[in-house]
Amino acid sequence: MSRYLKDCVAKLKGLTVVVTRPRIQGEITAQSLEAAGAKTITYPVLDIQPLPADEIERRSTDSTANLANTTAIIFISANAVAYGMPTLQRWRGFPASGTLFGIGKITADALKNATVFDDHWLARWQTGAPSSGNDSEALLAMPSLQEVAGQHIIIVCGHSETGGRKVLQQTLCERGATVSLLVCYERKAISVSSAEQSALRAQLQSQSPTVFLALSVETLDSLMDNVAKLADANIALRCTLLVSHPRVAEAARQRGWHHCAVVPMNDAALADAISGIAGIDGLAGMAGQTPPLL
Repeated sequence: MSRYLKDCVAKLKGLTVVVTRPRIQGEITAQSLEAAGAKTITYPVLDIQPLPADEIERRSTDSTANLANTTAIIFISANAVAYGMPTLQRWRGFPASGTLFGIGKITADALKNATVFDDHWLARWQTGAPSSGNDSEALLAMPSLQEVAGQHIIIVCGHSETGGRKVLQQTLCERGATVSLLVCYERKAISVSSAEQSALRAQLQSQSPTVFLALSVETLDSLMDNVAKLADANIALRCTLLVSHPRVAEAARQRGWHHCAVVPMNDAALADAISGIAGIDGLAGMAGQTPPLL
């Protein structure tokens, strides 16, 4: 724990954070927040599962047909790195050099940890990520992705029931690139367990300060579907929502949330960001404050 994080422990005491990330990632985030003094409730509203290898190959015929012209591979998330790398390691025919892009710092770090193969083509490719920002727009602003006409680019991503955003693929195609998708995992909205529902019900009845995390609009919608099963929960009026991007904050506003703030969602920075929202009086009084709606 950082020295500053130790100083934040007192500020996070008295605050409950409802972590809505998929279970494995959510448990890691919860441990980080608890180390900073917060109480947490794991409330996974999305499930992420890798696709079977034969299903990945079936969906990826466009990618494998054009490997020799591939200049870049873009990973949408750390999950894309974890579930896409095994497939990429099996493929042969890539050029000797290219760039592996992460859409943000978390994904870029996952790439750096994954590309340690002394005798594999991945070891010869460089890695890149936006210097600031963690979305498609930040990635598309990078100088190395401006002149891509005639190049083949693979986007490693997951399948979502809602379809997901298409801006990255569409913009690269408009710039003249041939874009293929390597779909390697599936993201689904799920219902939380009865135990998790009971834990949240008890927390809301306690009237103590509560904040929710939502990394995506898909997460937000599944969260609200789950909480709707709790009578008189009214979390959009009573609680604070912490989101990863202004786009998610805008979606939250449209869905009736009154208190919303954009914060970094990587575990190393999240606790510091939460402690800074309420200022020097700490987060114990957060329920009566109104963080900025962005």
